[in-house]
Amino acid sequence: MTERDHDLDLSRRRILGAMGTIGGAATLGGASTTAFFSDEEEFANNQLTAGELDLKLAWQEQYYGAAAAEQYATGAGATNLLGLAEATLESYPDAASGASFESLATDPCGSAQQFFADAPDDLDPRISDRTENPDTIDSGQVKPLIAIQDVKPGDFGLVQFKLVLCDNPGYVWTAGELTTTAENGQNEPEANDPDSAGAQTIDGTEFAEEIRVRLFQYTSESAIQSVFTGQSGPDLIEQVFDTFQLSTAPTLNEFADLISQGVGLPLDGNPFTGATGGGTQVNPDLFLYGGSGLDPQSADRDCFAAASVSNLGLIWGLDVDHANEIQSDSISLDVRYYTEQCRHNEGSGMGNT
Repeated sequence: MTERDHDLDLSRRRILGAMGTIGGAATLGGASTTAFFSDEEEFANNQLTAGELDLKLAWQEQYYGAAAAEQYATGAGATNLLGLAEATLESYPDAASGASFESLATDPCGSAQQFFADAPDDLDPRISDRTENPDTIDSGQVKPLIAIQDVKPGDFGLVQFKLVLCDNPGYVWTAGELTTTAENGQNEPEANDPDSAGAQTIDGTEFAEEIRVRLFQYTSESAIQSVFTGQSGPDLIEQVFDTFQLSTAPTLNEFADLISQGVGLPLDGNPFTGATGGGTQVNPDLFLYGGSGLDPQSADRDCFAAASVSNLGLIWGLDVDHANEIQSDSISLDVRYYTEQCRHNEGSGMGNT
């Protein structure tokens, strides 16, 4: 079994290990009556523990906040949000490694595999190909994959992942659960907001009810470039929210419930080949997972091919009409990828057979 876990810690002032802080979980196994290979690769406490069979990940993170909005509005630098210096927080591999995030689709289990993360030290930018900057290391302490400051209504961010299974094709799920929530006290604006509920339960923090999360799959970087260009300010926010249908996407609470059921949310190795339940194909190159998930044993569900990069993403957004009720709230969510081999497997998940 291969699992990569990572805590997802969202806060009004700080998002640590946020939406895209996805570890990946990979279990290569047979049916319940057969022997299976197993491995564990886990993101936990900023440590990635590797075994013998690899599910490899690379990532690239963007965040559209005040600094990126100003740069985009003035036309300084790239005209596409994804290329803005102020929007790009980090990547693995960093450009200084000699490889680019986009180039990893070529020979991922061969010449390119050295540029994927799959070892304990890969989260330390001082000795790996992870971008080294204040978003990844602070006072000698390695930071989670995402560390975003000062989130405000209208902000959004996304993490693009390249996932590759070496050796065997596999079914893949996204799994996880809420781990902690905290009100962190109420400052005066939040205390006076009629939408603020005061002390919160594990599933009741206002922030978890206001943040919208959308899991998506795409064919290539160029397939989503147009979503992040051509507009500025409120128009760009509207364009992104509309394309990814964020206003109707699961809340963080709902998303956490979805991925904590059974072995998680089933993903499709190729959702672009036909109608697949549990999501919406926006165009031939972009598929949005919905709030109900796929039928894991659907005839439309394909395995993820071996030695072939799959492009996955997680986008989050805070709508512009939310403000004081979410100040100071924080939440942690554990998210991971999980996979089982296709051979001798119906795709229902080992825990569900």
